Amino acid sequence: MTCRPPSETHASAGGITARQAEVLAYVAHFTAAHRYAPTWRDLMARFGWASTNAAQCHMEALQKKRLVTWEPQKQRTLCLTESGQAEAERWLREHPESATQQESSRHG
Repeated sequence: MTCRPPSETHASAGGITARQAEVLAYVAHFTAAHRYAPTWRDLMARFGWASTNAAQCHMEALQKKRLVTWEPQKQRTLCLTESGQAEAERWLREHPESATQQESSRHG
């Protein structure tokens, strides 16, 4: 599932970090596997962040790059834009082991 923010033409210049690409891939994989988006707590647990604020800060950076969007104050509305989905797919192609690691880390 992808969402498009208003007047998106492409992700902002400067590219994204490997960690940001990994986060996008996790969001894409989680959403496909569960049919709903991860929460900040899901992200926090997966990436070992100390707080939900850390998860939100990471997602706000991706939002500024027009790679994700969500509805404030509503859980599970996190959505990849077309550009975000493309970055996630690129990461998963380059790191095929990542998808299985993401799911196994979620379960144990």
